[in-house]
Amino acid sequence: MVKGKVLSSLYRSIVGVIVLFFCGLNIYASASSYEPNTQTLNENEIMVPMGSGLEVTIGSFDPIEEVFYLYHELTGVLYSYDFNNELTILDTLDADFLEYVNMQYIPEPHSIVFFDKGLGRVHLYDLEQKRLERLDESYNMRAFYNSSGFVAAYGNIFTMGGYGEFRHKNALLKFDVRSKEWLEYRATGDVPADNELGLFYYSHIGQIFISQKQNTFKVYQYVSNADDTWTYLGTFDVPLPPQQMGRFLTSVTNFRQIGPLLHVRGNVYYDYLENKMKVWTNGFPNTVGVFAANEVADTMFCMHSKASSTLDSFKEDLMIEKMPVSALLEEAVFDAYRPNHVKYFAYGILVFAGLSGFLVVYVLARSPEKLQFERGQPMKFYNDRVEVKSRRSSELCVFYDELDLQFWHFMRQCYTDQVKHIGLDELDDTLFKGLVNMTQRSNKRNELIKRVNERLGGTFLTILRMESDKRRKFINLDWDILQ
Repeated sequence: MVKGKVLSSLYRSIVGVIVLFFCGLNIYASASSYEPNTQTLNENEIMVPMGSGLEVTIGSFDPIEEVFYLYHELTGVLYSYDFNNELTILDTLDADFLEYVNMQYIPEPHSIVFFDKGLGRVHLYDLEQKRLERLDESYNMRAFYNSSGFVAAYGNIFTMGGYGEFRHKNALLKFDVRSKEWLEYRATGDVPADNELGLFYYSHIGQIFISQKQNTFKVYQYVSNADDTWTYLGTFDVPLPPQQMGRFLTSVTNFRQIGPLLHVRGNVYYDYLENKMKVWTNGFPNTVGVFAANEVADTMFCMHSKASSTLDSFKEDLMIEKMPVSALLEEAVFDAYRPNHVKYFAYGILVFAGLSGFLVVYVLARSPEKLQFERGQPMKFYNDRVEVKSRRSSELCVFYDELDLQFWHFMRQCYTDQVKHIGLDELDDTLFKGLVNMTQRSNKRNELIKRVNERLGGTFLTILRMESDKRRKFINLDWDILQ
C-alpha cells in the first residue's frame, strides 16, 4: 500500500515537471520564434517583426526613451522593443485581469497604465519595480466602448464619448487617482452629439475632440473653467478616397502632438493654431502613428504598416522611423482644408476675396513665429503639469494642482500680451467664478499668490493699491523673475 502511494506520487511529480517544461517552452517560443529582420536598416529605423512570428495584440510607444511596449492579451506577456532592434520580455502578467484593455506608457512614474476598453478597472505596471497595482475601486463598467482620451501623470485618465448599454454617450469622464473612481465632468456650450465618436486630445489651448464620419470631421474645444465650456470650431470635409484616409494604432492620444499639429489618422492632421485639417501629401504611405515627446520636441517618430485594417496593425511588421520635427513643420507639403462655414462664406462674398487672401497669407506667415515664441517662453505646458523657469530658483518649478494649471494658462495669455498689471476682479473671475463668497475668493487667491511666489523663489505676484483710488487693488506681475 505504502509502496503504491509512493509510486503514484512520483508519477504525478514526473508528469507535472513535463507539463511545466512544455508550458515554459511555449512561452519562450512566443518570444523567440519570430524570424530576425533581414532588411538593412539605418540607425534611425526599426522594424518590429509583427508579421514574422511575434504575437502581440496592443502596444504603446514611448518617444522619450524611444521604446515600443507590446502586450499579448491572451498570454499576458509584456515586451519592449528598442532602436537596437532588440526584443525583451519584461514580464508575464495575469491575462485574466488584463484582457481587452487599452495600454499607455507614462513617464511619471515610469509605468504603463492598463484600463478596460469599456472603462472601469485601471491597473498601473511599474517598469522599475516590475509590479502591477490596481488603482481603482470601481466595477468593470463595460459601457464606454470606442471612447478616446489621454493618460496624465500617476494614472489619471481623461476620456470622451463611447458606446454601451445599447446607446451612444457624449460624457466627458476622468479617472481620478485620489478618489479611485471614474467621475463625470459637467459640460455646457456646444457639447458634441452623443453619436459622435472620435479622438480626444490634450493641448495648451484646452482639450480637443475630433469626431469623424467618413470624410467629414467635426472639431470641438473644451476648456475646464468655471463654466466647463465646449466650443464648436467647425466641420471639415477632407476629400480623400477611403483607401487613402489611413488609420491610427490606438485611440489613446498621448504623444500625438507635433508642434501645433494633432495626428488624427494616416497622413491627416489638425492644426489647432490655424483651425485647419491638413493632409501631408508627401508623407509615408500606410501611416498608423506619429509621435513626439511633447509639442516643442525636436524629434518625431513615424510608424507605418502594410496591414489592411486597424485590427490587423499588430499582425503585420511595423516600421518606425526617427526624424527631425522640421520634416513635418517646415519641409512637408500639405493640402489644407478650412471649416465649411468659412469656405461657404468666402464663396458667397467674392468682393472680399483679396482681403481673404491677405489674411490667409498673414496667418500662414505668422504661425511659425508663434510656434517659435512657444519654444522660447519660460512656461511649458504638458498633459498634467506646467514647468516654469525662475531666475531665483536653481531647479525647474513644476505645478500639478488643477487651480495652478488654470492660473498659468491665464499667465501665459498675459505674457503673450505683455500685461504687467491685472485687477483682482479679473483674476478672481478667471479662477474663482464659481465661488460667490468673497472671503473664500480672497483666501484662495492669497494662498495661490503665496504658493506661486514661494515656488519661484521671488516675488512674482504683488498686490498693490491704485494711486488714483486707494480703495482699489491690483496685482503687479514681475516678468523679470522668469527666465
